[in-house]
Amino acid sequence: MHFVKKIPTTAEQKALMERERSVKLKNFCQLRDKIFAKRAQSDFDEEMLNLCEAVLAKNPDIYTLWNIRRETLEKMKERNAAGDAHLERLYQNELSLTEQCIMANPKSYSAWFQRSWILNRQAIPDLKKELVLCKEGLKMDCRNFHCWDHRRIVAKMAKLTDEEELEFSGRLIAENFSNFSAWHMRMNLIPRFEDSETGERLMTAEDAKEEIKRVAKAIFTDPEDQSAWMYARYIIDLYSPASFLNEESRCPIVPLSASIHSNHIVVVFTRATSEENASSFFRGIPPSANWKAVSQFPSVSSRVWECVFEGEGKIQISKDGDTFESLNVFARKDLYERILCGGSVEVIERIREYCEELMKEEENNSLGLLTATECLRLTSPLQSNEVIMENLERLATSLDPLRANMYKSFASRERIRKHLLGEEEDGGRRVLDRILEGEERLSLHYLQLTELPDLDLFAPFITELDVRGNGLEDMSKVSLLPLLTHLWFDENPIRNIPSNLSAIQFLSCASTSLSDPCAVGASLRQCPSLERFLYCQTALVDKTDELRSIVGDGIRLFPHYL
Repeated sequence: MHFVKKIPTTAEQKALMERERSVKLKNFCQLRDKIFAKRAQSDFDEEMLNLCEAVLAKNPDIYTLWNIRRETLEKMKERNAAGDAHLERLYQNELSLTEQCIMANPKSYSAWFQRSWILNRQAIPDLKKELVLCKEGLKMDCRNFHCWDHRRIVAKMAKLTDEEELEFSGRLIAENFSNFSAWHMRMNLIPRFEDSETGERLMTAEDAKEEIKRVAKAIFTDPEDQSAWMYARYIIDLYSPASFLNEESRCPIVPLSASIHSNHIVVVFTRATSEENASSFFRGIPPSANWKAVSQFPSVSSRVWECVFEGEGKIQISKDGDTFESLNVFARKDLYERILCGGSVEVIERIREYCEELMKEEENNSLGLLTATECLRLTSPLQSNEVIMENLERLATSLDPLRANMYKSFASRERIRKHLLGEEEDGGRRVLDRILEGEERLSLHYLQLTELPDLDLFAPFITELDVRGNGLEDMSKVSLLPLLTHLWFDENPIRNIPSNLSAIQFLSCASTSLSDPCAVGASLRQCPSLERFLYCQTALVDKTDELRSIVGDGIRLFPHYL
C-alpha cells in the first residue's frame, strides 16, 4: 500500500511464508480439481456448493465458481430434489456467503451480482433487510457504486416511490455534502414538467427553489467540495437558454440552419443526429443522394450533414418535420439568439446571487467564481463581457492555473460571441445577422483566440474564413466547414495545416511556424480543389523546391508577397 513502510523480513520468516503459501496453493488446486471433476460429470449437489464456498470464502472474485454455484442451484431446483423449504435454506446460505464476501471485499462484482440473482429467485425476499444492508454499506463507503447499483435493484423490487428515494438521498446529503452519488440520484428523481416553449423537462418552481437552497447550504458549509458545485452546474445546464444543444436534452433535434442549392445541401442541427433523421427534414431529394457526416472523426452521427446528388430538384425543408417550404437559405434566428445572446433566467440568476454572496467571504474560491461567471455567460454575455473576461483571466492566472487552457477556451468563445453580436460600422447590422442572411465571409482576425469553438454552427454559410493574428495552434476544426474555399491563418503559432478541406481553393499561412515540407505537402495533397498556397515569412520559403516536388505543379506556390 502507498505510504506504508515495509518491514524487513528475515530469511527464516520468508521461508515460513513460502511454506504457508505453498500449502494454500496445494489446497486450492485440490478443491479446484474436485469442483471441475464433479462439473464434468454433471454432479450438481450440496457437496458442490460446499466445495465452491470453501474457495470463495477466501477469494470472492473467482466468478467461474459463482457461475457454478448458480448452475448447481438451478439444477437442484429443476430436479426439485430439495423441496421448496430446503431450497429456501440454500438461498439463505447463499445470502450469508455473499454478505461475508462483501464484508471482506466491498467491491466484489461477483458477490454483489450473486446477491441480486438470489433475491430475484426467492419467493419472499426480505427487501427491508436488504435496504438496511445497503445503507450500512454506503456508510462505509458512500462512493461504492456496486452497492449503489444493488440498491437500485432492491429499490425497484421494493417498489419504492420517487418521493421515498428523494428523502433517502436528502438524508445522505445532509450527513455528507461530498456524497456525489446522492446528488446524482436526485438529478434523476426530481419530478419534471415539459416546458411548452423550450420542450425541456424542468423542475417546478417550488422544487427548483428547494434544490437551490440545498446547494447553497452545501457550498456555504464546505465551499471547496466539488459535489454540490457539480449539482449546481446540472441545474444551470437544465435551465440554460441554449439547453437544446446539450447532448442530454429532451428537446427534439431540429435544423438550426441550411444552405440549399440545386443539387447540394449543407445543414446543421441542434445536436448530432443520424442520416435517417437528417434526411427526414427535406423533401425532393433523390433516393440516390449521397449524405455525408461532416465530422472531425468517422461517425454515423453528426451535427453537420452534407448532401450531394446529380441533377436538379425542388428541395423543401422543414424546421419541425411537419411543415415544409422552399428556401435557398434557412436559419432559425430565434435559436441562434438563444445560443449567443442568452437571456435572463430566474433559477440561474438565483444561483449567481448565492455565488456572489459566497465570494464576499471566500474571494479566492475558484469554483464559486467559475459558477458565477458561467451564469453571466448564459444570461447576459454581451452586457457582462468585461466582467466575464476579467474573471476568466483571474481564474487562468492565479486561482486555477492548472486549468488555464480551459479558461482560455472560454475566453475565445466570448471574444467570438462579442464579435458576432457587434454591429458593422458600415451598415449598423450585427455580424450574426449578416451571416444568417447569407454572408459568406467571417473575419475573426486579431481577437486573441486560442481556439475556434462552435464553428460548425455556421457550416452552411462560411466560404471564406480569416483568423489572422491570433494564438491558434490547432486549425483542425475548420474541417467542419464543408463549403470553405478561402482560408487565412497567417500570424498564428500553427505547426500543421488542416487536411481534408475538400472545397478549399486558397490557403494563406504567412508568418507561422510551419517548417516541415513533407508534413505540409502531405496535407496539401489531401485538398483536391486547392489552387494557391501562400507561405511567406515561414521556414518553408527556403524549402520551396522540396515542397514543389511533393505537391506537384497543380498547386501554385507563393513563397513571397506579390
